Amino acid sequence: MSKRRGVIFIDSFENAVLTKKQHDNGDAVLAALRRDPKVSTFEMTGTLWATLKRLAAQGRIKEVKDTPYPWHRFEVLQDEAAR
Repeated sequence: MSKRRGVIFIDSFENAVLTKKQHDNGDAVLAALRRDPKVSTFEMTGTLWATLKRLAAQGRIKEVKDTPYPWHRFEVLQDEAAR
């Protein structure tokens, strides 16, 4: 996990970033997932986890279950990418 002045890198390899303030912003989370769909287990704050669960319940994303630890991989559903 890379941290730099309040910015958490969702995937350090691709530098898809969200600030902590953006963790509850569904649109910002979707934009980050479109850039890179992997989220480290170590970066799953309560707020980010709740936002991901809400987006999944709304049918906007789904988790790809065969992703190895410590990663969670999310797929932004096709109709969401078209928005």
